[in-house]
Amino acid sequence: METHDLETETYETIPWSQLAPARTPLPTRVAFALIGAIAAVALAYFLASLLRDDPPRVVVTLPPESAPADQGAIVAGPPVTTPTPVTVAAPEAAVLYSEADLMAVIPEEEQRAASARAIWFVTDYFTVDGDPATAASVRDALPAAINVAIPHDGFGGVSYVEWAEALAVRPDGPSRYAVDVIFRTLAAGGEGPPARDPVRAVRVRVVVDASGTAAILDLPEPLALETATAEVEVPAGSDPPPDVVDRAVTLASSLGPVDDVLTSGFDAAGWRIVVLVGDPSGLSWPIAVRP
Repeated sequence: METHDLETETYETIPWSQLAPARTPLPTRVAFALIGAIAAVALAYFLASLLRDDPPRVVVTLPPESAPADQGAIVAGPPVTTPTPVTVAAPEAAVLYSEADLMAVIPEEEQRAASARAIWFVTDYFTVDGDPATAASVRDALPAAINVAIPHDGFGGVSYVEWAEALAVRPDGPSRYAVDVIFRTLAAGGEGPPARDPVRAVRVRVVVDASGTAAILDLPEPLALETATAEVEVPAGSDPPPDVVDRAVTLASSLGPVDDVLTSGFDAAGWRIVVLVGDPSGLSWPIAVRP
């Protein structure tokens, strides 16, 4: 029996992966490529900026009639700016405004000055009490061209202006105003006490200068004074609650002692209560109260 020794073959594995050079991961390679591209662009821009030392040249094409036949575009330096002609309008002629245009806007200050001066003048003009100061005030207010006798020159009677009020202020020209004044006087022509005259109205013409001072232009002019009576409907009688009556009496007491409650009614505006109010003279006055 033959014995065969089998030769044992041993295979060794060579690590080829270790012999090959190490590879960089793909993401890292992409990042390096982007960084290199950016650096190249920046370097190119820097070099280009260094080379652009001269100002940019502008190509100007002349009109056909002025350009030479054998020459097209001409390279020139920076363009020359030609000033644009400016047309200046000639001064306008003086504009004439109508009186309506001048009076379209009435200064409030002039209105107040004209109103105050007209009331002052009416008060002095219709007050005759023998006081030289009142006569001097009227003479100083009237223009020098108005040379007429006035009641203040002699002492033939007594007149006192009880009250005066401006009813309207209307434009009468540039800085001129016609002021309508209503007033009432107490007058006496003899030995008896002064009597109260009816309410009258006059128109006073006033001019206001640049400083705001008002001056009288003429004597007072008569003015018709009209009054009217309104038609109203008195609420039907009804008894108000006690607290409403108390409030009405309290309000009326500011005029004097309340003698009686005459009537009461209720309408769209609320309660209307008529009470009788007395005063130190012994007279009693019906007063309408809306508590």
